[in-house]
This record gives sequence, structure tokens and C-alpha cells, in this order.
Amino acid sequence: MITDRISLNLIYIHLDQFQSNKGPINNIQISVKLKLESNTKTIHFSSLENLNEFINKFAPLTGVGNIACFPLRLFELKSFNTVIDYGESSSNKNTVINNERTFTTTSRNIDTANLDILNKVYVPAFLQVMDAFNNLTRTEYILDQNNYINCNYIQIYFEGQLSKVIELYKKYKNR
Repeated sequence: MITDRISLNLIYIHLDQFQSNKGPINNIQISVKLKLESNTKTIHFSSLENLNEFINKFAPLTGVGNIACFPLRLFELKSFNTVIDYGESSSNKNTVINNERTFTTTSRNIDTANLDILNKVYVPAFLQVMDAFNNLTRTEYILDQNNYINCNYIQIYFEGQLSKVIELYKKYKNR
């Protein structure tokens, strides 16, 4: 659950910034990778508000001592739409897509500075979380015993693997 909160908040933080610059965001698509599974699934949210509700329910804010380490999931922003309002008579729907961790759009209504919020800020932060997630899940003992051990045990015996995840949690737990 610890990487759930981190990766979901990263998405929310950067989409909120994007929405502040360009207008309402909808049709948010996020991939979910569950630890120990090679495939991913995609979940959808109709708005940033729906995503926020999901985060608060699915990965609530807790203190470091109460963090649930398992199951570990990693959420990655895949695409979204934004509607740019041009006044009473027209608006324009624009799609932004994550293509191999580079966000792109075919719309001329979204400038480079807005894509930079995703490409230069979100993607590097996400890659840090993904690296910590992968390092934690690679430890064979943790993989074998994840149903029987708790986060405190992991923190004591596998401090190197978990310390980076906890550092990222402290950095990104709030929106």
C-alpha cells in the first residue's frame, strides 16, 4: 500500500497543476502493476475529483509507523483529456498520451510548458518511485514471505530497500 499512495499522489499533484494551467481534466487512464504479477490493468477516472476520492479511500494518508507495505502496487498515468474553453461558443477536447514515458499530444492547444509538467517533473519522480518499487520487490525473501511479514520487520532487516520508499512516501504523501 505504501507505493500506492506515493504513485497515486504523484499523478494527482501533476494533473492538478496541468488542470490549473489548461482547464478541466477528464477521462484519466492509469495503469496498475501489482507486485508479483507481470501484467498490468488499466483503471479510468472521469475527473480529477474522482481520482482524489479514490486516493482518499484506496490509499489513505497514514503515519510512517502505520504504513501497510503489502500489497505493493504501482500506478502510472497513461492518458487524459483536457477541455479548453474558448468562451460561450466553443471549446476544444485535447488528449495527452504517455508514450514510453514521454507525454505527447497532437493538439496545438497544449504548449510545451504544460507537457514539461509531465515530462520533466512527473516522469523523473515516477521513475524514482518505480526504482524503489522494483528494488523492494526484487528481494527474494520479501517476495516469498510477503503474506507473513509486516512493514516493521522489513524496515529492520531490509532497511536499504525500504528506506528509499519511506523517503518518497514522506515527500509525496500529501497533495
